[in-house]
Amino acid sequence: MTADALAAFITEHRRARRTVDGFPADIAPRTEADGARAALAQIEGVPAGWKLGGTNALTRNMFSVERAYFGPLKASEITEGDGAEVSLADLIAPKVEPEICVAFTSDLDPHTHGGDLTALRSLLDHVALGLEIPDTILSDPPAAGVWSLVADRCAAGALVLGERLPASTLEELEGLPAVMTAADGERSEGHGDWMIGGALAGVAETLESLRGIVERIPAGTVIATGGLARAKPLTAGVTTFTAGRHSVSAKAV
Repeated sequence: MTADALAAFITEHRRARRTVDGFPADIAPRTEADGARAALAQIEGVPAGWKLGGTNALTRNMFSVERAYFGPLKASEITEGDGAEVSLADLIAPKVEPEICVAFTSDLDPHTHGGDLTALRSLLDHVALGLEIPDTILSDPPAAGVWSLVADRCAAGALVLGERLPASTLEELEGLPAVMTAADGERSEGHGDWMIGGALAGVAETLESLRGIVERIPAGTVIATGGLARAKPLTAGVTTFTAGRHSVSAKAV
């Protein structure tokens, strides 16, 4: 396979809002690195953010993986500000899930910081609650396989960030119930401790996986660390994520 060919296939189908069961055999990713390179080929320049999967038991079981997987985000997919609007017209079959998002004070080097939780904690700049909106061209992602999901940028759709909170807030958020209330009033309840090893563990694993693929993740890049409750379909109206005294909302239009 070639990264450019797979990236072009995915981009064409995303623009047309067409789903597929899987990718043609001659361009389908055969390794995680194949998927990552195809994902990065869809981004102009350096990714504005990253989203992680496989950081809780639910998605690890769903995709039969033992570590985090990942996808790069475009700047146009990230909005900072409570109540931000998300256009349904730009998406295929979007869902929404509550996440803890993090950013760091300095560049992250996959070789230096991969697997090093102590270093990551010391470099943490701020955290934020986020409503992450997965959206993929894959009609059945588990059947297509995790490498294909990585190629489709881990189902990148949109990310709405709440207010920036001090780095010290991370421990508080990891100890709180997570409640997401969808536009139709349906609740999805989870907890900050859904993240296996904590919110930074998936970042450490992702950096290890990115060795030889990216040179660095620039300081300030936002990373959505994975779902704290079950994802729900995103429908028109306001969805809110609350953790203790903190909250963030997004309005789908």
